[in-house]
Amino acid sequence: MCNMAAYAGAEPAAPILLRLIAAQEGYGGGHFTGLATIHEGRLHVAKVVGDCATLIRETPAAELPGTVGIIHSRTPSAPLQEWAQPFLAWNDQVAYQANGSQGVFKGTVDYDAIYDRLRAQGASFRSEVPREVKSYPLLANGHSVHTSDLLGGLIADNHVRLGLDLAAAMRAGVSEAPSEIAALAVSAREPASVSAIRLGTPLMWGYREGAGYLATSALAFAEEGLAGIQPVPAGCSAVLTASGLDCRPFSGRLGRTCPVRPWPEVCRILDEVLADGEPHHVGGLAKALNGLWPAEYLSESVMLAYEYVRIECLAGRLDVIRSEVPASRPGAKAPQWRFVRRKDG
Repeated sequence: MCNMAAYAGAEPAAPILLRLIAAQEGYGGGHFTGLATIHEGRLHVAKVVGDCATLIRETPAAELPGTVGIIHSRTPSAPLQEWAQPFLAWNDQVAYQANGSQGVFKGTVDYDAIYDRLRAQGASFRSEVPREVKSYPLLANGHSVHTSDLLGGLIADNHVRLGLDLAAAMRAGVSEAPSEIAALAVSAREPASVSAIRLGTPLMWGYREGAGYLATSALAFAEEGLAGIQPVPAGCSAVLTASGLDCRPFSGRLGRTCPVRPWPEVCRILDEVLADGEPHHVGGLAKALNGLWPAEYLSESVMLAYEYVRIECLAGRLDVIRSEVPASRPGAKAPQWRFVRRKDG
């Protein structure tokens, strides 16, 4: 799965965000990278088909102004730059990004109806292409639009035309078009905060005096000197500021989370998987946990796999094997990192 991060504080956001994504991209991203910051009432965006180093080398990402922002690194797909996240809405007021999949909500969303309604309001979609893109919905007109671009447009419409604050706009958008995701968004109209959604897919909160952080995995926080780290509660929306994280749970199906995390079973299963001494990707470790969540609950298998490997790495019982694989960008390589049990661990 993809990786992402957010920062809200007093320091320049771009260098921190780049550091956070560089610490995660090999766990599931590295094929596309993008960054958005807020400064003086404007959103500033840079993105590429490529890894974090490519983003720094080919764009002014490291110099984007502002002390609040979001960043994303994604998995393989067609090498289209506008399919990198975050997605800037047509009105230039909202940048939105997400990780995850439709999951248990697959087949429940009428993407054509959302597309048609937003087009009637004057919306356009930067990711739209006149052909099918594998793994994404094919619209009735024969075009494909990245689902996060479509949802970002819906959120921007809720926020700007309907006048909802960004957190409420995200809640309304995700309620209409649910998926098993974690999502982050920033608004030019709300310069001091990042709005977030977590529906099962991992999202961790870190904090220190005067600064707040979010990341797919707390492995991203290793060099940040944080005072504390906590998971963002599953099945909720949240607003990150420099002073804290304000969370609000969803009701109904979107808020249906397992009341007890099966941590002992997670440790037993992953101890057994890693006992073979072979390198394992975090996605494979998460799949080994899938049966632990009843179908009526949002699964937290990826988050607990990430937390297991973080704890084991900190304890010196796992090593990270870093390699490269062919990237979505022709002729390029993308990082791939896997975990292996240390022989003395």
